[in-house]
Amino acid sequence: MTGARIVGLLAITAVVYRQAGKDQFGLLFLVLTTIGILEYASLGLSPAMIHFAAKARAGRPDALDSSVDLLPVDSSILQYESLAADSSPGVARVYAHGFRLGVFSAILAAVGLAVLEWLMGSHSIFCGAAARVLVGGIGAGTVLRLLAEAPGAILQTTGRIAADNLLQGGAEIVWAVGSITAMLIGCHWDRSVGGAFVLASALLLAARLILARRAVPAGPGGRTAIDWRFACQLLRFGLLVVAAQLADYLYAPTDLILIDRLIGRGSVADYAPGVQVDSALLLLVAAVASVLLPRTALVHARGNAAAARRYYVRGTLATAGLLMVAAGSAIAFAPMAFRIWLGDPMPATVAILPLMLINTVIGGSGAVGRSVLLAIGKVRAFTVSVLAAGVINVVTAYVFVVYAHMGLRGIVFGTIVAVVARCVLWMPWYILRSLPSGNQKSPA
Repeated sequence: MTGARIVGLLAITAVVYRQAGKDQFGLLFLVLTTIGILEYASLGLSPAMIHFAAKARAGRPDALDSSVDLLPVDSSILQYESLAADSSPGVARVYAHGFRLGVFSAILAAVGLAVLEWLMGSHSIFCGAAARVLVGGIGAGTVLRLLAEAPGAILQTTGRIAADNLLQGGAEIVWAVGSITAMLIGCHWDRSVGGAFVLASALLLAARLILARRAVPAGPGGRTAIDWRFACQLLRFGLLVVAAQLADYLYAPTDLILIDRLIGRGSVADYAPGVQVDSALLLLVAAVASVLLPRTALVHARGNAAAARRYYVRGTLATAGLLMVAAGSAIAFAPMAFRIWLGDPMPATVAILPLMLINTVIGGSGAVGRSVLLAIGKVRAFTVSVLAAGVINVVTAYVFVVYAHMGLRGIVFGTIVAVVARCVLWMPWYILRSLPSGNQKSPA
């Protein structure tokens, strides 16, 4: 899935750059970034459903309580789940409520898209026909993907993680192949990219619904009465996840604003390519983290704290090792890569890249901790930690730049302080404390 996403986007942007030019290439990135705001309308539904569906599969009578103690069970639960249909009424109940909330989130995103189109239409960058077509296509595809969140969460929790990842990877391939094919046969680039994204998203939604129907035959039908207490429990969990996601704006976006105001606009161009490298490397660990979320939720719901603890330790070490290798390669080949990509070796970016990739290694390996915390229901602690670290990043970066006169390095050092505090000091202590290595119960 991750590889398909990276390769697909690189292929699309390369063709757009060559056929439509640099300005349209920039417009594509700007629209993708702006429309990404709509993903917050998901209400954190997927991790919330995974957490509660795992409890339902484990037969937990306390499926509405996300902070209860663990129950001891046999170690055989470490085996992968059977692909037989799940007839558990608890899982069907989670699916029914999650699907309804998913419809609500899609409607919310559609309203948000209309507002965005209106706001963006007043800006000169988005006034052209190409921008309107692209915003409409990417926005509509995003709404369809929000509808696909609920069945995707069910697939993740019923032993169909690989199948769901294949579906997501396939959607990225369809988008890339469809976009490039349409552009090569003469269709305008904006219609090609936007239309292919809608097609890929619709196919992903249909495939997830079909497979989820096979996994949970009861489906999300309207015959299940709405339990408003349960719906609010799902929503409360999800909104805390969304609050944590909003903290992302306290990192790179806020850093760019600080650079623009405190150092100079020219330094933004030196910092931005490093952010793109950071984002690309983080995709390498996204697949590991996404798989660990449902797996950890299942073993934790069935009482195996030791297994969840091992998932965290081994997953963190594995992703840290992967990121160190990738970061070393990125540093070694950065001048050549920037010359090929941007036509400039970007010496100022190369100078700060090693420091930036320290953040990547530390923060990226913390993605496993995020999955574990959400899986075991510690969503409030996770959200508070992310928001606190974001504030630390802003404050320390400001101090380093204004009072220590460290320039771009001060911005990077501010982020290093924040990620070390959260991912090196707090997260291991809190997670290992919450997941005992023996058979004793974990603290609530």
